[in-house]
Amino acid sequence: MPEDFDPLLARDILQARKHNWQVEIVKASNTEQGQVHPGAALECGDVRFDWLEGRTCWGYRILGQVNAVAALKTGGNIVGFNQANAEVRRCGCTPGTHGPSCAFFELWTTGRLKEVPFRYDVPMQRMRDRLTGTGNPIKRKMQLAGGVHFVLEDRGSHARHLDFNALVGMTDCSGSGDAYRQNDAPLAQLQIPLRTRMAYAAEVVELARPEIIKARIIIP
Repeated sequence: MPEDFDPLLARDILQARKHNWQVEIVKASNTEQGQVHPGAALECGDVRFDWLEGRTCWGYRILGQVNAVAALKTGGNIVGFNQANAEVRRCGCTPGTHGPSCAFFELWTTGRLKEVPFRYDVPMQRMRDRLTGTGNPIKRKMQLAGGVHFVLEDRGSHARHLDFNALVGMTDCSGSGDAYRQNDAPLAQLQIPLRTRMAYAAEVVELARPEIIKARIIIP
């Protein structure tokens, strides 16, 4: 586990929120985990990544991918986006984004997320459009950054809970599509405080899928 990850504190952070989270601490031996491939693209906690076609390796998963790093650490403008790509590489991952649609990105760009330190800077959109022209601006920007833009298949959401995975070098490989998945290790490596790491991911699910009230904290 990351040095600052305390499962009981993580549970308390969730239970202190107004969402009435029901939190269970689960041993990794009771889940299906696979090795994270060094240099693999950063994936999103979106359940659609469970069904990613043509997968050759597993990457860490965080809600929002590189955009979350910008919102949490480097800033919501074009400079922050570029710095976020560098931070992701410093963690040993390749930057990643995805489409169609991303709950984190939609919530962030519309100003609905309160648990991220950096707000989305509107000029970033104008700058991005100017740099990329027509087509998919997020995909084009990620390609220019040498990252990966995933195109996901929409099968409808079957998520029943939110998983916080405290394992280092491991990620869920069940392919079950039953949970939003958040690997703690990369954001911990970027020295983002535990409370911030937990709260932002919880907020995304609270807003995107308010009916989900169950969370699991997965520990070694």
